[in-house]
Amino acid sequence: MWRAVIAAIRKKTPYWRLFLYSFVFMIKQKEGMTMKRNNKFEADEVVILISTGEKVTINKSSYIANMKRYSYTIKENPSMFYFEDELQTID
Repeated sequence: MWRAVIAAIRKKTPYWRLFLYSFVFMIKQKEGMTMKRNNKFEADEVVILISTGEKVTINKSSYIANMKRYSYTIKENPSMFYFEDELQTID
């Protein structure tokens, strides 16, 4: 069935790949597959900046695809971002 849907989408639009990605995502959700994130830190987690040694709170994380790394913004200074190797968990 899904091959027929993909074939129909390819005939209708030159942007068929954009539709294909959303279609595959819907199939994975329907089958119960989830996308697992492999980031080290979660939002509102308190960590230590290695460079300064101060305790900071993670505001949000985002994946940078071309670098294949996660970056984090902190609540104390939201204009700066840090990578995982610049942060340390509190023991």
